[in-house]
Amino acid sequence: MPAIFPFAAVLLILTVLLVLIAVRATGFRESRAAYLAAWLSALLVIWRLMESPVIRGGLLATIAIEVPIAIAYILWRKRPAVFLITVIWMMNTVTWPLLSIAAVTLYPLTGYSLPLILCLELGVWIIEAAILTVAMRKEARFREALLLSLVLNAASFGIGLLLPF
Repeated sequence: MPAIFPFAAVLLILTVLLVLIAVRATGFRESRAAYLAAWLSALLVIWRLMESPVIRGGLLATIAIEVPIAIAYILWRKRPAVFLITVIWMMNTVTWPLLSIAAVTLYPLTGYSLPLILCLELGVWIIEAAILTVAMRKEARFREALLLSLVLNAASFGIGLLLPF
């Protein structure tokens, strides 16, 4: 599994560069190149991470849980759909593997425990709220992004506890 993460890191760095170039040229919401780069690189990262059954199950479950909730939020608050789903897709592609790496790294020090996972989830919640705040700066304030991130993460965490992997 260690060989997976350098590959994923390179793809994520390339994604960020491609998105930054596209954003600089036209602005993210108007840039088809930025969306294309974001989705293709996220798919490549997920495809590469599929070698790990834990990541395969956990990341796909997280996305399957959070995207329908995000769609409900988009319809309720009338937010830009493709843009927000892309942001949620990308942030999960980054934060889920990072949470997994942190959990595996901290396991020998603390043991696998609910408090450890809750602390890591708290960090992910805040990071994702910050990402959503920056992404939706014209449509929503930090408080709304914090609440959206809390709902998304609580749902995926709660349902994830019930899953067999």
